[in-house]
Amino acid sequence: MPPNLRKLTNPQTLPNFVLGKESGSSRIGELGPLLHLRGTLSISRLENVNGAADATMANLGHKNGIDGLLLEWNKGEIADLDVLRSLQPPRMLKELTVNGYGSVRFPTWMENPSIFSKMVLMRLEDCNGCRLLPPLRLLVSLKKLIIVGMSGVENIGSDFYGVGCLKPFPILESLSFETMENWENWSQLETKAGIEGFPQLKELSLRRCPKLNDKLPESLPSLETLVVRGCEQLVISIPAEGLTRLKDLKVHGCKEMSSVWQDELRQLTSLEHLQIDDSSLRHPTLMRVGEEARQLELCLPTKVQTLELSYFCNLVKVPEVMHLTLLEELHIFGCTSLTCFPESGLPSSLRVLQIESCENLISLVRDDEYSSNCTPPPNSNSNCLELLKIQNCPSLKSTSSAVTGSFPVRFKNLYIKYCHALERLCSGKLPGTLRNLEIHYCYSLIYISSEGELPEALESLCIEGWKMLKSLKSLKAGLPKELRRLRIAFCGQLESIANKFDEINATCLESIELSHCGNLRSVPEGLHHLINLSELCIIECKNLVSLPEGGLPASNLRELIIDTVAYPKGMLQDLIFLQKLEIPYSEGLTRLLVEEGFPPNLICLIIYDLKEIKPLFHRRFLHRLTSLRSLSLIGEATDMVSFLPEPENEHEKDGRMGTLMLPKSLISLHISEFENLVKLSTGFQCLTSLQFLSIRACKKLKSLPVGGLPLCLTDLVIHNCPLLKKQCTRSHFVKI
Repeated sequence: MPPNLRKLTNPQTLPNFVLGKESGSSRIGELGPLLHLRGTLSISRLENVNGAADATMANLGHKNGIDGLLLEWNKGEIADLDVLRSLQPPRMLKELTVNGYGSVRFPTWMENPSIFSKMVLMRLEDCNGCRLLPPLRLLVSLKKLIIVGMSGVENIGSDFYGVGCLKPFPILESLSFETMENWENWSQLETKAGIEGFPQLKELSLRRCPKLNDKLPESLPSLETLVVRGCEQLVISIPAEGLTRLKDLKVHGCKEMSSVWQDELRQLTSLEHLQIDDSSLRHPTLMRVGEEARQLELCLPTKVQTLELSYFCNLVKVPEVMHLTLLEELHIFGCTSLTCFPESGLPSSLRVLQIESCENLISLVRDDEYSSNCTPPPNSNSNCLELLKIQNCPSLKSTSSAVTGSFPVRFKNLYIKYCHALERLCSGKLPGTLRNLEIHYCYSLIYISSEGELPEALESLCIEGWKMLKSLKSLKAGLPKELRRLRIAFCGQLESIANKFDEINATCLESIELSHCGNLRSVPEGLHHLINLSELCIIECKNLVSLPEGGLPASNLRELIIDTVAYPKGMLQDLIFLQKLEIPYSEGLTRLLVEEGFPPNLICLIIYDLKEIKPLFHRRFLHRLTSLRSLSLIGEATDMVSFLPEPENEHEKDGRMGTLMLPKSLISLHISEFENLVKLSTGFQCLTSLQFLSIRACKKLKSLPVGGLPLCLTDLVIHNCPLLKKQCTRSHFVKI
């Protein structure tokens, strides 16, 4: 921080105070006179404090307007206990974070209830030198406690609860331990009245505590959420009467649940959401045992609404879940042996089914051709199913239902990704209720439906990486009437989409993206009739050389990204609502700009493949864009030696180049890959609104403007400009 902050007159906010080692940097004592600070104060690089006397001069205890305080040392730096002792916060503090403190213990003020009578949140992070937690049990207002990365702690017990304390943490609602690498034992608090503590705790989270092998507290009467992840030695046992309010249970990467865990789960009568993985459950539903398989019932409370099973390597069949009449979501991840679903099907209440990375799953249909041993789910039972998402299932060949050959009547969303063996989505029609369809990289897909139709109510269609797709003309009814968003990408064989956009598409289509379709030769006729089209993107379609007759729709187009087509006369002149334009530069563009100019209301302009840049500036094509906020210029223009370019006329050589060539409204400027750019001109001073400047891959650029950069600049990015790096010093950037 710059020196002499103490001389500021009555500052009230100082979010971040950074201490430095350099002479002339602010010392922590600069904070002393600033008694009217309020809100949150962060003090970092505290390893640069010169002892307790220096820290005392900060006078933190008298800054009663501060309700949040962060005290931070760089991780690995030596921390002085006396320094932290001298940084005692004000009594009205509500939130305290101590980060990177490396001494062996904490000061006594951290456990003083008279100091922290208002404290509701405390976070201790990366305090690796401390072997004991401070006794925080007397902080009667504490509601949330987060302890992260304290590798020196091996045991948590009386040091944490406090000796003789009958009911510690009386109103604590959330307790989280994360990345406690050496924590082994969590001793429970025992009193004459039994095991007590945490009477109001609603959320308990244990993450990445690999050596913890003790049991969890037994009496947590208010607990609603329990999260245990990456605690490999922990055996979880559910107490007989202690978790009656538990609604959300997530267990991943633990040694195992207790051997009677299935019976115990039935006691969780309030459980609504369950996530569990194979390492925590040693009895997945259907296991391979030699040549035989045996099925075990998954005994869950009937109120379960969300069930997630992940990485059950031996799971062959999805558990029987028909008794879960309130089940709305079923997620299955990484079950590499999974081939089928239970014969009884899935609950009719199911709305979301997600299957990911199940490499042996062949089909969701009852079809002996695809599965000779197991029968898949009759999805017709799940008449509430709205979303089916299948990803990374390379053996999957079909997705449709066993009974109807189609999907449930309420079905709205279908997402299929990276299913390389998929040949068909369904053998009949897709449901008329389908709204969103996405197909990504299903290389073997032959057709979407055997009847060659898309539902008329379909609103969004995304096809990516379908190698065998040559045309959408095969669709009997053309594009759906209600289609709003169309995206087709990386379909190398695609030659055509449709003959034309007819009247039924004219009022609905809002977004079209055609990208990386090398064989695409034409855009459907009638493009200019799409009166509600707001986004059009056509890139990397090398055989697409022109737009259809009539050009672009002008009435509502807001964003245009186009790179391969010629620029027909009149292409830009009517786009008065266009806000974003991304195009490559060419001689054709220059001619078009001479005749029409850029659309007048552009906010964002990106021009790449620039071969020459002087015409762009000297004819003031950019200066006229009075609403322009963001400009990116990318290319190898050999005539770009100075940016902004030197003026051609004598009357322009008055330091006003920035005003003459770029609009004053510009906030963000990005220039990149100009191989001959040597300097930045003084015209930058005229860009009085410029806040962000990015300069990349200009390898001959040697210097910043002689008169400096605009005073309003807040962000500067310089990348891969080796000569500029050598010339720049701290003095260039101190005002940014």
